[in-house]
Amino acid sequence: MAPGTSVGCGLVLLLLAGALLFVGINTQSVEPITGIEPPEVMVITAVSTPAYPECSWIWANEEQPDLTEQLGAALTAQGIEYTQLRVYAFGENCMNPAGEIAYFAAMETDFELTLALADVSDLEAMGNRVADVLGIIVSQFPPDSTPGPQPGRIQITVNGEAGSWNAVLTYTEALDVIGQGQIAMPLRGAAVIQALNLLQE
Repeated sequence: MAPGTSVGCGLVLLLLAGALLFVGINTQSVEPITGIEPPEVMVITAVSTPAYPECSWIWANEEQPDLTEQLGAALTAQGIEYTQLRVYAFGENCMNPAGEIAYFAAMETDFELTLALADVSDLEAMGNRVADVLGIIVSQFPPDSTPGPQPGRIQITVNGEAGSWNAVLTYTEALDVIGQGQIAMPLRGAAVIQALNLLQE
């Protein structure tokens, strides 16, 4: 074999060996990279805003027959005679653009009652009766158990053979009369009537 031929064959063998080595390196399996968490995807959820009707507000009352019945039963259980009784929520009607009532928004619950008493000139007996009524309303119908967020009003009328007596007071004032408000000692008898008369001035 000629010398030039020997050198050429050697170069060819070197090239073939290098190619095989390159192929061997690149055909090796690549191990996956572990320990890296994928990026967290932020999800945005659209929140719908509730639609409230446009209102024209008008003062209104809403009768509370269940509360009226409960108050009547409580008075009867204490032997207190009455001729008229009404419990109602006072607030506002929301009038929509069509002039219809969309809903009623209660502000407070009010009480109206008329008692029967033989002699309204007997201030001692009438005062005790009125105090008993206020005690029932305050203890059994607190503002957090009746419609509306604020304390309501109480109107009491006493009818007798020789005349009548009337007083309007707030729930807070009723607490004072029965000794659960700013006045530590409950009022009884004629003192109740005298205190309520002062509130009417």
